[in-house]
Amino acid sequence: MDTSKWDRLLTVLFFLILISCNRDKYMVFNAPFESFSIRNWESKNKPTKVVLEEYKINSNFTHRVDMNSNFEIIFDTLRNRLSLMPLNKKIGKIDTDLKLTINDSLIFEISKIKTSRDTIIRKFGTGRTFHIFNAINAIDVNGNVVSGKNTGHIKLFMEMAKIQMNTKRK
Repeated sequence: MDTSKWDRLLTVLFFLILISCNRDKYMVFNAPFESFSIRNWESKNKPTKVVLEEYKINSNFTHRVDMNSNFEIIFDTLRNRLSLMPLNKKIGKIDTDLKLTINDSLIFEISKIKTSRDTIIRKFGTGRTFHIFNAINAIDVNGNVVSGKNTGHIKLFMEMAKIQMNTKRK
């Protein structure tokens, strides 16, 4: 009889532990995007200057609202990829047009930004984690429409860049 009491007690404890592990966790990311990923980066050099300017929507990039030049720059020579991560991240949805300028000569004018709130569910053991974030569904980059769900990274291609020959600013 002693053995069956211990078996019952262990069984009850096992199920209590199992039930207590089945908790859902929610991770909310409020940044509109995490980084810019530029593919087909053919230069052997890492950029020295990156500026992100925000403009009022539909102002044809004439009414500037904000500017950020504080970026972490990661250059992947193996894949010819450049990752630009703003260190001063905004909160919420993108409600402006964006102009990304690299070394005063490559310009990406990003407009018509369509975003949505998205969730990814990751399961592990008996628990689940919900990652809730802003997803970028479509953008217009220098007249090129890019669609498809991007999970926090704005994907650009070198072929989309405008090249500005005059590097002097007024």
